[in-house]
Amino acid sequence: MARVRLAKFLADAGLAARRKAENLIRQGRVTVNHRPVTKIPTFVDPENDIICVDGKRIKPSKKVYLLLNKPKGYVCTAAGGNRSIMEFVGMFAQRLYPVGRLDKDSEGLVMLTNDGELAYRLTHPRFGVEKEYMVYVKPRADVATLKEAEKKGAWSSDGRLRVKSIRLLRHQKDGSWLSIVSVAGKKRIVRRLLAKFGYKTKKLVRVRIGTIMDETLPPGRWRHLRSSELRALLEVVGLKAQNNAASNRHNP
Repeated sequence: MARVRLAKFLADAGLAARRKAENLIRQGRVTVNHRPVTKIPTFVDPENDIICVDGKRIKPSKKVYLLLNKPKGYVCTAAGGNRSIMEFVGMFAQRLYPVGRLDKDSEGLVMLTNDGELAYRLTHPRFGVEKEYMVYVKPRADVATLKEAEKKGAWSSDGRLRVKSIRLLRHQKDGSWLSIVSVAGKKRIVRRLLAKFGYKTKKLVRVRIGTIMDETLPPGRWRHLRSSELRALLEVVGLKAQNNAASNRHNP
C-alpha cells in the first residue's frame, strides 16, 4: 500500500481533524511500530505499520458522512454531554466529529464525518467552501449598509470579519431576512459582523454547505450523504471519490 502522511492517516481513521492529529504527534502520543514519533511529516504504510495513539492501535476505518439538521439549543461538540448534537446520531457518536460548527443559538445543516482530510478542506478558508445562512435581523436592514458590510467587513480582536456576500431577501415586521455566504471559519462571524453594523441577529439558519442543501430534513434528524452529493462535495475541495458507503438512508 502507498505510504501516506501519519497525520492524514490518523485523521482519516476518525481520530481527530488533521491539525489536532499533528498535535498528538508533536506531544509524543503516537507510536509507529512501537517507537514514538514526533516528526512532521512522517510517512507510514497503513497496511503493514503498527500505529498506536496512547497505546491503542489505530486501524483504517470505513468512511461515514452524515448530514444533520441541528436544532437551536444544542452545541456542536464531539465530546458529547448535555445537549450535544451527538445525542442525535446514536451509534455513530463515538467515532464522528462535526465539521464547521454552529453555535448553540444557531440551527441548520451540520456535517459529521470521520474523514479528516475532507473535514480539514471543508473548514480551511483557503479551499473557499461556501456556507450559506438565512439570517433574521433587527432593526430593518437597508441595502446601503449591507453593501458596506459586504465590501469592507469589520475589524475585531481576532482580525478582519469578512463574508463573501450579503443579500437582502425581504422585510418582515420590524426586521429583515438576509442571505449571507461565508467561507471564513471565524467563531460567530456572521453575528459579530452584523453587530458591527448595528444589527442584532434574532435567527440564524445554515442552509448550505458547499454543494449540499436539504430543505426537507426535519430538525434533529440526520441522513447519510447520497453518493452524488459526496462526489460533488469532494470535487469542490479537490479530492477524488473512493468506494465510500454513502447512502440514501435516514435515521429511524
